[in-house]
Amino acid sequence: INPMPVVPTIAMIPVCEGSDQLLTATSSTAGVTYNWSGPTPLVVNNNEATIKAATVASNGSYSVSATLNTCTSQSATVNVAINRMPVVPTIAMTPVCEGSDQLLTATSSTAGVTYNWSGPTPLVVNNDKATIKAATVASNGSYSVSATLNTCTSKSATVNVAINPMPVVPTIAMTPVCEGSDQLLTATSSTA
Repeated sequence: INPMPVVPTIAMIPVCEGSDQLLTATSSTAGVTYNWSGPTPLVVNNNEATIKAATVASNGSYSVSATLNTCTSQSATVNVAINRMPVVPTIAMTPVCEGSDQLLTATSSTAGVTYNWSGPTPLVVNNDKATIKAATVASNGSYSVSATLNTCTSKSATVNVAINPMPVVPTIAMTPVCEGSDQLLTATSSTA
């Protein structure tokens, strides 16, 4: 009598949308071949089955059984749940003048995300808000933010920050006049 192979086990590490989801079967019965099935086509290499470029449409129950000498075990199943990729966020800002704080605000249509900010100047970050404190024209440049949910990080959105330079303090010229005459005051600034 041919012994029945032991029911295999399935291991997997959940992945993000667009990545390959690997399923790995093991059995304590040596020399078995594995038989895979699931709602999405699989690329099978005996004890390994891969869902290529997985999406949330790939979610569902996947099964594997073990065969040896024409005897096939019962199936083991695993529930695949591909992590959704957050939507790329958008960045809003209102340009400010030198010396003011420049606020950048990120929004995403994916609820519950955390935001990851970067830029040429250090930022004070409070999740969806990033502040360039006492900004200067040296703070100008491209600032980026991405959104993360369940270990999945979106592509980055960028915004070009251009701090408005503060005009140079003007000077005033005048020529004294006598009572009853028009007094002309003339201001000049080296800022065009």
